[in-house]
Amino acid sequence: MRIIIFWMLRFLRRLRVNLLTRNRIHYSLFLPFLMPFYEWLGKRKAYRVYHHAKKSVPAYKKFVEQSETVVSSIKDFSKIKSTSKDTYIKKSSIEDRCIWWEIPATWVIIDESSGTSGTPTNRVRWYDERHSIQRMLQIAFKKHFWEEKVISINAFALWVWATWINVSISLVDTTILKSTGPDVEKIINTLEFFGPTYKYVIMWYPPFLKSLIDTTDIDRSQYDISVVFGGEWISEELREYLLNFFTVIYGSYWASDLEINMAAESDFSIKLRQEIIKNPEFAADIINQEYGVIPLIFQYHPLDYYIETSLEWELLVTINRYSNLSPRVRYNIQDLGHVLTMRELKVCLKKHNIDTREWSEPVHLPFLFHYGRSTWTIAYYGCKLKPNDMQAVIVALPELTSLINSFAYDVHVDENHDKILEIKIELYDWIDAFDEKNYAHLIKEKLMELNQDFKEAYSFVPDHIKPKIAFYQYKTDSFSLENDNIKKRYFIDS
Repeated sequence: MRIIIFWMLRFLRRLRVNLLTRNRIHYSLFLPFLMPFYEWLGKRKAYRVYHHAKKSVPAYKKFVEQSETVVSSIKDFSKIKSTSKDTYIKKSSIEDRCIWWEIPATWVIIDESSGTSGTPTNRVRWYDERHSIQRMLQIAFKKHFWEEKVISINAFALWVWATWINVSISLVDTTILKSTGPDVEKIINTLEFFGPTYKYVIMWYPPFLKSLIDTTDIDRSQYDISVVFGGEWISEELREYLLNFFTVIYGSYWASDLEINMAAESDFSIKLRQEIIKNPEFAADIINQEYGVIPLIFQYHPLDYYIETSLEWELLVTINRYSNLSPRVRYNIQDLGHVLTMRELKVCLKKHNIDTREWSEPVHLPFLFHYGRSTWTIAYYGCKLKPNDMQAVIVALPELTSLINSFAYDVHVDENHDKILEIKIELYDWIDAFDEKNYAHLIKEKLMELNQDFKEAYSFVPDHIKPKIAFYQYKTDSFSLENDNIKKRYFIDS
């Protein structure tokens, strides 16, 4: 019976992916009455992946045996010990994490993470896995840019980075593709060479997109340029700033240790996020306000991923696919977040009398609320600061926005054993008349306005150790170590 169910699920998945590529019936597969069935089936697929990995993957078999957790039915799925980079990846060889106890000799691509959280991690992806990622990414791409002749610019870091490789492989037969890497000059040259006759989609990290529009004098009114961003958080203030240059902006959620494009923003989810910002009572019911940020809101398909939340509010992801060379079961990527079904959301919307008829037509998939990395926070005298805070501050000060390239938090202990916070800000160009003292004051005031915990901490910290804001010339001090090919470094170890 298990074998019959296994092959039936594989057949249904192939059928679903093929049907999704057909425009006429695309939306019929997202009808509301189907969602409870998808969610029910998704959990069962996750349970099957667990048994498959326990039987076929040496490292995972050993991990399960050492966990001493008895899982006798699907009801016990939440008792399965979660895996992570520290508890699983670093404690086993890459071969032992493969389903055939070795890396196959053909049809395998090796990619690696950017290493922003430490040493880069190598991963192996087999043909079936890449093919599945490719089809799902193409579906998401076509949903937003259906039957349009588009030049897609892949500006993610080149060479072995996971994002660049998988995006290029996945979209090469769907769009006109140019992989420029994170080179502003090449992107501008591409736009100028092919001209405004074409429509464009630029795929890049949010901070670099800001750098692109801050440093170019191209006539934006002549072009239709859309954006797909990923890998980092974005505030609605920054989105609004970027929309002065770009036509539309959609976010994609991924983790290099898992897959790209596991979830994506929709017009409906963006409206939902904006409603949360302007409606505090609604926000209190729907998000975790402890983290002091408005989460990005994505939607995902429950047949592809089974997503849970740990007691620490960290996301646990199971990839519901048997063909993955290195399976992931309840994998903790150290991202803070939670999920919500459309049915649960509608109850909350009705409770607060929120009319969504003016919003775009919703896709009835579950929502993934993402607050950022659990490790991307600094503690300073009782308050928590995230990169999101400074990002919002910079965009909220128009006189500074176009002058600033990057920023970083530097927390260290001085010779008197006092904790010192310095917020370092990198400028594109040093201006002779730049009033450092005045701008530092503006940034502090805006940061206190947006982060009440920081305001409280600032009020009682003695003057001699109050937070400092310092401005630096482009590529100097700690910013000289910044690698433009990968994500920004927002924390400095001193």
